[in-house]
Amino acid sequence: MLLRPRDVRLEAQNFHVRLHWKPDPSSPSYATYEVEWRNRATSWTKASACPGNSSSWVCELYFDSIYDIYWARVRVVAGGEQSEWAGSRELQLYRDTIVGPPKLSWLLQDQILSINIITPLTPYQRRTGSYKPVHRVLRKLLYWLHLYEGELLVQQVSCERSSEAEPCTLGHLKPSTQYCVRTVATGIARERSREAEQCLVTPASPAGFPWVITMLSAFFLLLLFSVAGLCFVQLQVFPNPPETRLPEALALQNSKLSMARQVLPLQLEEDPLALLLQTVLPSHRPPTAGQASATVPQLLRGLAQDVSGYCANGFGPDCPEMHSRGFLLL
Repeated sequence: MLLRPRDVRLEAQNFHVRLHWKPDPSSPSYATYEVEWRNRATSWTKASACPGNSSSWVCELYFDSIYDIYWARVRVVAGGEQSEWAGSRELQLYRDTIVGPPKLSWLLQDQILSINIITPLTPYQRRTGSYKPVHRVLRKLLYWLHLYEGELLVQQVSCERSSEAEPCTLGHLKPSTQYCVRTVATGIARERSREAEQCLVTPASPAGFPWVITMLSAFFLLLLFSVAGLCFVQLQVFPNPPETRLPEALALQNSKLSMARQVLPLQLEEDPLALLLQTVLPSHRPPTAGQASATVPQLLRGLAQDVSGYCANGFGPDCPEMHSRGFLLL
């Protein structure tokens, strides 16, 4: 009597399903195996893809739904005899599949590490015939990148949409230093994730590169921008006196004084003769037009007489006293 296989288990990694088992030690070496599977809506179906030989105790299966529940079983066949079926536990791909490990492709340039995460392919095909990657089937899958310097975690970045066009970046790497990059999957249980890890050594800095001068230049530039910013703030908060706005009352008085200064020259230009007559000939009442016309020529003739008798410093042809004195001196 043939004994059934042992340790039958149904496993999935990246949605690729495999049925594993171990033969009983008493099974003959020429024995073959039969595998069947089913879900909740179908009866047992023979897995035609399994080779059925004894060289490998594994059978690859294809389940088209990631949300359905599946079972599988196996039995040994030898010399026209068959063993009893040995069944597996249930499997739901969405819940039980193992994800990863992904592949990492990177580019190091100017101490900046650009990384692209490449997830494994699934057995599900697109309409074009190409196979979908894991993150296109398991939409909730996201990755974090952890950068280690030795055993010290120095950086971590989220790579929600990592691609060749938009890679994840890790910056400020030191020269001549060994770093290791590790992936951490989110959106699934930790025990269901297989992570990737790759290490690299950054190149040495160029010989004679003036790092100290660069740092000092950056410091002085920062100081210069800070001083310029303080000056700008001071000009905005404390304006110059000519730019200071007067209160409303003072502004009103200032406008009145300006109007008064403008009105006074206009009055002088309108009637200068009347102002002169008011000064020379004061009166309780303004003179009439006839009086003003008769008085003005007399005033001008008197002024002319006074001027004609004037001798500058006592000398002049019209000074009789100086003529008489001159004759006396001679």
